[in-house]
Amino acid sequence: VGTPVAGRPRAELEGLCGFFVNTVALRNRIDPERPFTVQLDAARAMVLAALDHDSVPFEAVVDAVAPVRSLRHAPLVQVMLVLQNTPEQIGAFRLGGTQVVPFQPEGGRETGPGMAKVDLALDLRETADGLEGSLVYASQLFDRATAHRIAGMVCRVLEAVVAAPETKLALLPLMGPEAREEVSARFNAARMDLPEGRTVLDLFEAGARRRPDALAVSDGARRLSYRDLDLAASRLARVLVLKGAGAETVAGVCLERSAELIVTLLALWKAGAAYLP
Repeated sequence: VGTPVAGRPRAELEGLCGFFVNTVALRNRIDPERPFTVQLDAARAMVLAALDHDSVPFEAVVDAVAPVRSLRHAPLVQVMLVLQNTPEQIGAFRLGGTQVVPFQPEGGRETGPGMAKVDLALDLRETADGLEGSLVYASQLFDRATAHRIAGMVCRVLEAVVAAPETKLALLPLMGPEAREEVSARFNAARMDLPEGRTVLDLFEAGARRRPDALAVSDGARRLSYRDLDLAASRLARVLVLKGAGAETVAGVCLERSAELIVTLLALWKAGAAYLP
């Protein structure tokens, strides 16, 4: 996540006209098992440490990290958190004899042309009543409905942590009732009629023969082609049979979501057993 800073650390820069803004890249490590309050303290320490070096040009950080560059997105950060906390930015003000008012793009903040400089930007502004915000999004990547869902998720998380700040991050609600219904009903409507007399395992093995080198499973740490997945499952199946797995047997499976989990489930099918998650 990136955040812009004013770039005016010394008092003598306050009265100068010019663009001094710099982007600071914030790397926040998320532990789903942490309570929100613990994660908040860690994030605060990280932000303060990063702001101690906010005079380092963003371009210099990019050169030092040397990420893979792409014309499709900005380097290092594709999401921005912007906090407008300068009093003059809240409303109209005067510069000598000149009246300055906020610029409102045609169509409003959401639809102003050319506004999105990154994939997503959460723009927060201090007002007399607290904070107000808007979500600016790249319309090539997100439609209006998706952007509204993301904004709704942010609001739901904020409401949840205010009500119960010790909640673990993994338990914070992202979806409302309508979204949960959509995921459980429409997204799971994947019924498929199998050919007569053939099992899912038969179809997998046939697919592995047709495209042995195609990617079958990737969990971030391990990538398996269909050939590798089939061989790994067959080897494990032989071990399971020697351990007593077979028809009319049920084996308990306790694994994280990973390539090993898929290998294990296929192996149990190959051994003729059923699995119990």
